[in-house]
Amino acid sequence: GLGCGQKVQTVVGSDKKAPKCWIVVVPRDVEATDNVGTPFEVSSDGVVTSPLSAAVWKNRIAFNIEVSPVDPPCSFAGVERRVSGSELSLPAVSSWQPALCGAAALPPFSYAPIPDSNARQQLTSGGLSNSGLVTISRPLSAEALDPASPVVYAPLTASGVVIGFQYERNPTTEAPKEESTLTGIRVAQINLTPRLVAKLLTQSYRSAVEIKTAVPSYTWLSKNANTLIQDPDFVQFNPEFKYLYVNDVRLGASLQLPQVSSDATLQLWEWILADPEAAAWLGGQPDQNGMRVNPVYNTSSALNPTGIAFATPLPSSFPKADPNCYIAEPITVGNSKVTPPPLCSTDWVPYNRGFSDGARIARVAYDGARIEANPLPTSPADAWKRLGPQVLGSRIMFSITDTPSASRYGVQMARLSRAGDNGPSRTFIAPNASGLSAGVESLAAKDEPTFLEPKPSSNAPGAYPLTSLVYAAVKPLALSASERSDYAGFLDYAATGGQVPGPDPGQLPFGYVPLP
Repeated sequence: GLGCGQKVQTVVGSDKKAPKCWIVVVPRDVEATDNVGTPFEVSSDGVVTSPLSAAVWKNRIAFNIEVSPVDPPCSFAGVERRVSGSELSLPAVSSWQPALCGAAALPPFSYAPIPDSNARQQLTSGGLSNSGLVTISRPLSAEALDPASPVVYAPLTASGVVIGFQYERNPTTEAPKEESTLTGIRVAQINLTPRLVAKLLTQSYRSAVEIKTAVPSYTWLSKNANTLIQDPDFVQFNPEFKYLYVNDVRLGASLQLPQVSSDATLQLWEWILADPEAAAWLGGQPDQNGMRVNPVYNTSSALNPTGIAFATPLPSSFPKADPNCYIAEPITVGNSKVTPPPLCSTDWVPYNRGFSDGARIARVAYDGARIEANPLPTSPADAWKRLGPQVLGSRIMFSITDTPSASRYGVQMARLSRAGDNGPSRTFIAPNASGLSAGVESLAAKDEPTFLEPKPSSNAPGAYPLTSLVYAAVKPLALSASERSDYAGFLDYAATGGQVPGPDPGQLPFGYVPLP
């Protein structure tokens, strides 16, 4: 309503400008002081007089807030160049857009986040409806290449896939005093191993498969922890949690997951399966506390009840394969008794739209699960309503997201151990600037010499194991001269001014590291 970030304020002899906006805090006293001369002078209704009166306004504390421009930076009346591909580069390209169509005098570039596999397909199939430039984290296979129209690559952004989380402390009665004084305050740091992440992804904690009162008679569950927080395998690397309650077991046993496939998801599974400890556990070997993998995710075809080994081939998505569902008692709709729809894995913890959505969900601690009984249903499909957001001070949420999205929403990011670091004193690496920069240096070319890819078993010191480099890919001979010129200008800016970190339009948003 203030027009912050929008050019609405008239300037004499010039165009309109965006007004400065402020948050103003006016400290107030008690009723007996600030309500003098009103019928509320002696009451328990609180202060009712205006904060704009001169006597109290003079004590104001004013905070100028900087707001990014919301006016369209580009005119879309003319030519538009399409870019599509990895969501990991979307925040960067969105930030670059004003500089590209402003000082660089380039046309607007529309960016459509789509699965990396779809982006590669678009590049090879061509067609007027497809993008002339795509962004991907894995090169095209040799079989997809056309020697008469080669594909060329250019590095675009460096970021990382992360486990974002929000966990507000609720200490147990046994907690020491220094822990009790932190009640309601967010935990700043947790440490995760490949095996712990595998447990969350495979619905192996009890509360991930026990949907309401539908407790499955799975023999493999007998020694499994209820949630991540109650898993001794987790507590050994995060000792503070032995003094903290799990405020929501459903969300303490699961990750918020994107529904779409991606190269970033493939990289996460590669990291897990490159770790001997995690690989052995996925193959059916219990951990030191007797916890076992949910059999439908077993990587041994002989032990998997489907007869098919999980992760053969490696998935680029996050399947929810456990079959247990909750069947409610019949309900009354109108004059009839009907059975509500069952609640299954994808209802219990729903998928989200992508990395940015996952970070937002973690920050607000609200996944919108429709699992609460609706007292006044109008149809069987209306039998379930959404749960409300979690209560401030006792929120818990874990989510797969990326460093730019986590930085944007202020979500904490877990530190991870590298694949193969299985000792008791293993090192946990944060997805900060140094961890991501070292992670970029640990990447290496495989079949395509101009394309650096992750090395899941890399032991590079200080390298964050899920560092992801996104490349632009283009087939120059399939483009017109003007298209080549515009996309070249896009890449020129991306490699120079677009690699300068900062919050302003045209800069590299927080959560990325500049390309070396």
